[in-house]
Amino acid sequence: MKISVSNDNEAIRYAKDELEKYIKLMGCSEVNADITLKLLENPDVEDVFFDDLFEINIQNGKGYIAGSNPRSVLFGVYEYLKSCGCRFIRPGKDGDFIPQFDISNHSFKRTHKASMRFRGQMIEGAVSVEHTLDSVDFMAKNGYNSFFIQFVHPYGFYRRWYEHQYSKTKQNENISFAEMEEFTYRIEKAIKKRGMLLHNLGHGFFFEPFGLRHYGPNTKPTLPEEAKPYVAMVDGKRDIHGGSINYTQLCYSNPKVRKMLVEYLLQYMQERPLTDILHIYFADAANNHCECDECRKLIPSDYYIMLLNELDEAFTQKGLDTKILLLMYVDLLWPPLKTKIKNPDRFVSCAAISRDYNSRLPEKKTRKIPEYVLNNYNPFRGEAKTTIDFVEAWKPHFDKPFIAMTYDMYADHFYDPGHFQISARIAQDMKDWHMYNGNGILDCQTMRYGFPTALPNAVEAAFSMDNALDFETFTNDYFEGAYGKDWEKAKAYLKEITNLFSPCSLRLSEDIVVQDTDENADVDIQKSYIGNPEAQARLKQVAAFVDSFMPTVENHLNEQNPCHKISWEYLKYHGE
Repeated sequence: MKISVSNDNEAIRYAKDELEKYIKLMGCSEVNADITLKLLENPDVEDVFFDDLFEINIQNGKGYIAGSNPRSVLFGVYEYLKSCGCRFIRPGKDGDFIPQFDISNHSFKRTHKASMRFRGQMIEGAVSVEHTLDSVDFMAKNGYNSFFIQFVHPYGFYRRWYEHQYSKTKQNENISFAEMEEFTYRIEKAIKKRGMLLHNLGHGFFFEPFGLRHYGPNTKPTLPEEAKPYVAMVDGKRDIHGGSINYTQLCYSNPKVRKMLVEYLLQYMQERPLTDILHIYFADAANNHCECDECRKLIPSDYYIMLLNELDEAFTQKGLDTKILLLMYVDLLWPPLKTKIKNPDRFVSCAAISRDYNSRLPEKKTRKIPEYVLNNYNPFRGEAKTTIDFVEAWKPHFDKPFIAMTYDMYADHFYDPGHFQISARIAQDMKDWHMYNGNGILDCQTMRYGFPTALPNAVEAAFSMDNALDFETFTNDYFEGAYGKDWEKAKAYLKEITNLFSPCSLRLSEDIVVQDTDENADVDIQKSYIGNPEAQARLKQVAAFVDSFMPTVENHLNEQNPCHKISWEYLKYHGE
């Protein structure tokens, strides 16, 4: 077996290692294979750094796998392995289904350009470094190309896991902050080893110039006296807002504030040079912006663009080509009134999407956005169309395709224990985002998502890579790889679990909720469980239905294939 590389790059070398590993695991270590991994000379893409295109041409174990960039070569390797019958079912060492397969009798040819430029996840929840590394591995195998590590270091997410804050059985592991920082560097290296795009920072860096670091939701720092003149004035006071520096804005009209932040961000880039896209947000939460006379002269997005322009100039002077992400979120949904973006090529835009998860994205219809009122923000409950209206309003200021920051696997999947409704909706979303000029997905989600299946994330990865896929065909293939024999029964079981739990009703907390509708359209009324005998009747059937399926599960707990065995074991735990 001969696997060679034409370009010396870490991600291509890793692609070579992965191809050799899986060919051997398929029982082909002695085959007369000759495959070259290489970069395409003139790929048909707009930007070779960001756009993923792979080309596979292998006849009877001989040929090449090429890509527009190193990670695309890796994606091509995994696509070729899938053509051989391999399936990457969930994160973790037991997540791969690997058949015995003779590649010397197999030919495969395909050229594909990713449907979306940015396809990624961002760290959330309660996670260990192992959970996150397993997720990064799973992501690359399924075509995700981006990962976002929130905050300077994601201490809050690590702490929830290692301190086991909400566990009645696990004890605090007493992991130091220094160890947690090393976790972050390990994750960064794993991302870059695969050639994936590393997104960093976002919230929580504003008080770094004052020596205060955001360690998570349960810490209450004291504001130093020297910092008070630079903190946002809210209700006549300059102080920590909402008990957290992560929720506290600064006085952004003050040039000294912006200068301090730019200097800190230059220092951050020295410490985190692997960063491809630097996310710059204002503080989290709402109704916390400065009310001083100077800040009232413009709206927050004007001061936001001032800061981004000054950061762009500093990056240019230092020779940094790192992209800066502009976020449309809370007050920053309103576009600036007077400030202009000086260098649009430096920026990538992203919109945090508030939406109703019970239905697909609405048809595009531009409406006038409400007038901005300082510190009078009310969340737009379940109205994806409203968020999109703001994205449209930004177009005169920044008219480029945007990334949709979604929250599909943040918590919504808990309303759908069978994972079928959420998976079908995600598949449809990946097709629908294009009508809004969306060219990316960044899912703000837990890193522990493989229970009972990883179907929603597998769907998101596959359909953002290729939105021409068919949902029914894809799910059949996924379940066959996950469960082997009787996969149809496992699929039918989980599909019925979704039906019996009535996710649309489970999500709603009011007696009757009028869902997201266009003006003058028929009102779509959906009921929560309260006063909903149909949904309650379905829920009452769950226990008996689970019991009726457990004999099938028990029959598969001794499967020889480790991937199939664990898949059935998860159904047992899930059923319990």
